[in-house]
Amino acid sequence: MAAAQRVFRVSGMHCAGCVSKVEEAIGALYGVAQVAVSLEPGLARVRFDPARVKPMAITQAISDLGYAAEEHLEGLAALDRERALRQAEIRRQSRWMIVAWPLSLLWSLSGSAARSPSSSWRRRWCSGREGSSLFRAHGVSSGV
Repeated sequence: MAAAQRVFRVSGMHCAGCVSKVEEAIGALYGVAQVAVSLEPGLARVRFDPARVKPMAITQAISDLGYAAEEHLEGLAALDRERALRQAEIRRQSRWMIVAWPLSLLWSLSGSAARSPSSSWRRRWCSGREGSSLFRAHGVSSGV
């Protein structure tokens, strides 16, 4: 048996009972030799025979319990994954900005900003009717 060892990130575990459930589920897979699950870092170290069980089956066994699981990558593979995730997030935010900018421009040009309920409050405040009485109440000159 040529044993391979992989580390899986498991999120959603909250107690020792969760850890034991994950250990039992992974240990029940045919071809798994050893399982060690740590609660605090949320990692599961698994030694298994790659001819009998695939890493995807281990991830699926964890997911079937209701926990999020993914293979924990290290070194350059982790950096590549991080780079891909960041690029995906930048693309997502760019799409939202393409939608948000024209909508905000239309909203401001339509005059909706002038008709908003808070705009009359701002006009009264800036004209001195509200602001000057507030300043006088606290003994401060408003300069109006």
